[in-house]
Amino acid sequence: MNWEVLIDEFLRLKGGEEGSDTFNSYKRTVKNFHRHIELLYDKPILLPDVTADDVSSFVLAEISSKRSKSRKTRLDAIEDKKTYVAPSPSTVNNRLAILAGLYDVAIYNNSSIVNHPKNLRAILGRKFKESGKKKDHGETQRKKALNKRELKAFYQSLVDISFTEPKWEKGSKGYEKAIALKKAIIERNLTMFRLFEATGVRVSGMAQLNIYDLNIDTMEITVTEKGGKRRVAPIIPSSISEDEMQQSLVDWLEVYRPQFMGGKAHSYLWVGNRGNPIQNWLIQDLCRRAMEDADLHKPYFGPHLLRHTFATDKLDSGNSPRDVAMVMGHADLQSISTYDSGEAKDARERMKKNSWR
Repeated sequence: MNWEVLIDEFLRLKGGEEGSDTFNSYKRTVKNFHRHIELLYDKPILLPDVTADDVSSFVLAEISSKRSKSRKTRLDAIEDKKTYVAPSPSTVNNRLAILAGLYDVAIYNNSSIVNHPKNLRAILGRKFKESGKKKDHGETQRKKALNKRELKAFYQSLVDISFTEPKWEKGSKGYEKAIALKKAIIERNLTMFRLFEATGVRVSGMAQLNIYDLNIDTMEITVTEKGGKRRVAPIIPSSISEDEMQQSLVDWLEVYRPQFMGGKAHSYLWVGNRGNPIQNWLIQDLCRRAMEDADLHKPYFGPHLLRHTFATDKLDSGNSPRDVAMVMGHADLQSISTYDSGEAKDARERMKKNSWR
């Protein structure tokens, strides 16, 4: 089975809904793997001929330490040691899991496979366990979060990158219209990222928010998480007051969002300049540009750093790890499946009382 047919079959069987984050991640990984193998051999080669060392070289390939600025292939890591760093164990495991699925599909279609990626997991796992000293988890998490000073700089940069002087002459209709649009863009970006900071939701959950998912009276949002799961998240801002957060949300819904809609009838909460639902990549790019403009250096350049900021702030405010994990929708909490809606509501209320404003 050639690579193109194999990858299409793999995505059909394992990738889930086309266009989803999971589908795109699987597609990107297997296509990078295919290109990696072809670059290694400098000629077409079928999957059964790929060796265990070839698979290892891909899953252990260094990744960009400046991911926001570089989209280089895995093999480029060899040529630029200063820009690239070793992948984390979770990245290695993710690559192995995806490749294992690819190999399973190949085996199902009668390919003769010897070097299955699952056979590498134990060896690679030992390599990671033996390397380096174990870091303090709390300190590591704190380095991923933004403190108050950094948050202020981040939001100021978000304003700066969102505004450019219109090309029209001052006082003209075109100039005034452009200024109004720029103001609407700034308000959208500030409100959206403050909602990230106040809820700790993932970027996919933020992009999928519907206007009916927002309850300004109770200061809660209903988020669609991984796998289509729905949960209620409290809105607990730290950089501004609750009243200011409420007003920002009201202004976005009633004043600024209608300026973008242009006759569009959908109910997505966050929209782009032409009224279409805002995409994950645009949110990621806005965050990256603001971080770079503010000269902030963190392990994450995307909105996930605000998820870490939310968690760190709420733990520092005296909330229990159990409550924080619950309201953030952590699926790996040991007894998360036993929590009922009453317990989740109690956790949200406790966090609202403990939050500092």
